Amino acid sequence: MRVFLDTNVWVAAVATNGLCQDLVTVCLSDHVVLTCDLSRRELFDVVSRKLRPPNGVLKWIKELWAMTVAIEDAPLRLGSPDERLVAAAATAGADLFVTEDKEVLARRHVGPMRIVSPRDAWLILLAAPPAWRAHRQTAAAI
Repeated sequence: MRVFLDTNVWVAAVATNGLCQDLVTVCLSDHVVLTCDLSRRELFDVVSRKLRPPNGVLKWIKELWAMTVAIEDAPLRLGSPDERLVAAAATAGADLFVTEDKEVLARRHVGPMRIVSPRDAWLILLAAPPAWRAHRQTAAAI
């Protein structure tokens, strides 16, 4: 699947152990993760300003980012950053746009792209091919 992770999902994955961190791991290993420069800038801004990460975290984020597929940002005229991220993902052919933002979630879909919460994305990806399930079982055993 082609998955676009909203900035808030990336921040949650970096800030805490939990669902978003697991979701990012699975998406990067078994799916195509789409990103754009706007999302990257937002992520580094939030992490640098609000989380004050320990040494090595920004480097780790850059390493994760290197495993994604960069897509073009949507034009500024589209308005808010959220609108631009959704438009960029839809234009690039994302299957899922994953976010924790309730206003964005209320849209439910843009064309064929579904807008889902991290929990819903997890359940959708659970139905993905067996390679993903084997990855999760191996990770749980470690």
